[in-house]
Amino acid sequence: MANASQAVTIFVDVVALLYHEARNVRYLKRRGYAGLEKYDSLVNLADSRNPAWPQIQESRKSARRCSSAREVEAVFGRRFGVTLHDLEVLYAHPGWKDSPLGGNKWLNVARWVIRLRDAIGRGDVQVQKELLAQFPNLRHNNGSVKSKLEQLDAYLEDLLGHGR
Repeated sequence: MANASQAVTIFVDVVALLYHEARNVRYLKRRGYAGLEKYDSLVNLADSRNPAWPQIQESRKSARRCSSAREVEAVFGRRFGVTLHDLEVLYAHPGWKDSPLGGNKWLNVARWVIRLRDAIGRGDVQVQKELLAQFPNLRHNNGSVKSKLEQLDAYLEDLLGHGR
């Protein structure tokens, strides 16, 4: 069973990934959807996934030092000017329908993260345990969230010269 510290660590990693993927809001903006100005700081992340991942790491490191999920959310909120709820709204945007990237497939991940944040905040160990049990099977557009994190972290390790 995962302890509270493990729950916060996984929470940090998936939150980092949610913000990383939200950089794809640029595609909605290019298609002319209005009302997305709030997400402009995410468009400043690199377009490609690998180069964008190192740009998230400073916030991820800061968030790993936090003791609560709300503090973690605040770290990313200060950096990007949007909350997890804002990301949930973004991922629910109808412009993502049938898109091969970003969007609606990440909505379930955003909702999972919000439920985990709330369970950590309440100290609800049972719900945390249930949500963490779902983590290995949590899916996005073309695979598992866990695999995507592993791939991006492997890229980061290689980039920093700590590769295998």
